Amino acid sequence: MSATNYGSDPKNDLNENVKRENSQRATFESGTGAPQTAEHIRDSANNIRDSAIKLRETIRALRESGAIKEIGAAVREAAAAARDTAREIDETAKDLEREGVIKDTASSLGGAAQSAENMRSAAKEGISKTGSTQHSETY
Repeated sequence: MSATNYGSDPKNDLNENVKRENSQRATFESGTGAPQTAEHIRDSANNIRDSAIKLRETIRALRESGAIKEIGAAVREAAAAARDTAREIDETAKDLEREGVIKDTASSLGGAAQSAENMRSAAKEGISKTGSTQHSETY
C-alpha cells in the first residue's frame, strides 16, 4: 500500500492512475503471460485501496468542515423557496380567475382581434376602390 499524500491533487492522481492502468492494460493485452497478469491484478487492487483511502479522507474532511451540512441546508432552503413561489403563483392564478380578470382579458383580446380584422377588411376595401379609381383616371 502506498503512503497517502494529503496535499495531492485528485485530478493529477486520477490522471496518473489512468495512465498506469492503460500501460498495464497494454501489457496485459499483448499476451505477455501469467506473471504480468498477476502483477496487473495486484496493481489494480492497490489502485482500488488507494482510491478508497482517498475517498474516505475526502468524505471525512467534508464532514469535519461542515460542508455537507451547508449543502444540505442550502438545498432545503432552495426547496422551501421553490415551494413558496409555486404556492404564490397558484394563489395569484386563482385570484385572477375568481375576479374574472382572465375571462375579461380573453374577451378583450377577442374584441381587439375582431376590431383588427374589421380594420384590415376596411383598409383592403378602401385600397381596392382607390386603386381602381386611380387606375381608371390615368387611362
